[in-house]
Amino acid sequence: NKVALLDEIVSALYSQNPTYMAQANEILTKFQQNENAWQFVDIILENSNSNNAKFIALSVLDNTVSNKWKILPEDQKSGIKEYITNLVISLGKSEVSNTTGGPLLTKLNQTLVSIVKHEWTTTWKDFISEICEASKTDQGLCENTMNILKLLSEEIFDFSKNQISSKKA
Repeated sequence: NKVALLDEIVSALYSQNPTYMAQANEILTKFQQNENAWQFVDIILENSNSNNAKFIALSVLDNTVSNKWKILPEDQKSGIKEYITNLVISLGKSEVSNTTGGPLLTKLNQTLVSIVKHEWTTTWKDFISEICEASKTDQGLCENTMNILKLLSEEIFDFSKNQISSKKA
């Protein structure tokens, strides 16, 4: 199983053995630099037993969204958007009672905000109303909605990054 192997490699990265750490770092760097690595993120998130491996996978996807979103086909964009949205909702609901997913949920939120930055003036104009409506159904979702809106507002008002156009702001 390739996901179990990834879990072992990530575990080696956090081991105390410098040789294992260096080898694991080299392998994971190659994985992260692979153009198609993002296409395995869903498999990793669903099958990995390592939160660190899941975080690395989400980092790969977030990097793809941030840097390659405009060149992805519409069906892939739509699939990523739906997948991340569903994960945010699922993990957001369970976060109230489960704190182990905290960093993962934060990374998912960041990835969702990366998508929103590309889509909200074109294909996702009703993002704010949708997220607010969804937050009415569950306390955990409501709390996470506030976190997402905070991340989004930081992107809008942090002009020093210049990662969002003035039109979108």
